[in-house]
Amino acid sequence: MKENKHYKELQVQEGTYIPDMNLDYPQEYPFERMYHPTYTHEVKVDKNYPFVDDSLELKLKRWFVYEIVLNIIENFRLRLQFGLRFEGREILKKYKQQFKRGAITLANHCFRKDAEFVLLAIKAKRTTKIPMFAPNFGTKDEFWLRTIGGIPIPPQEEGMSAYKCFNAAFDEFHKRGSWFHIFPEAARWDWYKPL
Repeated sequence: MKENKHYKELQVQEGTYIPDMNLDYPQEYPFERMYHPTYTHEVKVDKNYPFVDDSLELKLKRWFVYEIVLNIIENFRLRLQFGLRFEGREILKKYKQQFKRGAITLANHCFRKDAEFVLLAIKAKRTTKIPMFAPNFGTKDEFWLRTIGGIPIPPQEEGMSAYKCFNAAFDEFHKRGSWFHIFPEAARWDWYKPL
């Protein structure tokens, strides 16, 4: 059994269920990644990467993923498996007009299915964009990441030219009224209590 004293001493709101997953969270370096995926291929995220992809192929894939996989299959599975439910969703209806021009959502990232939870909670459209850790696009999850709206954040080594293209893409998405979802943490730590 791992000691993890720092984690066990943290306080939470009374009645909050916190699973003890017997995980050791990094103490000194908050950017350390606990999840180490298997990389199957390299994805070069530089100034030539298609940050704005308006291809018919991607549009069809996104339609299928959002309308069939996410809104029907995953919605049912996540409700059944995890007891997913939504509270306060009716509040969003009051702002329907404002949301036509886009919006920004933020959520803590402490579970692999967080993106799906958020997309279902806000009844996201296929125009939602999510900046993501670029190397994860080189895994078996690349199809899913791209079709739910993931846009890889250029690695530092690609320099300012890649960042300029990334920023220009988000300016374009903003003009189109896209929604943006952001996970503010630098790394996902599963079930991390302070979040």
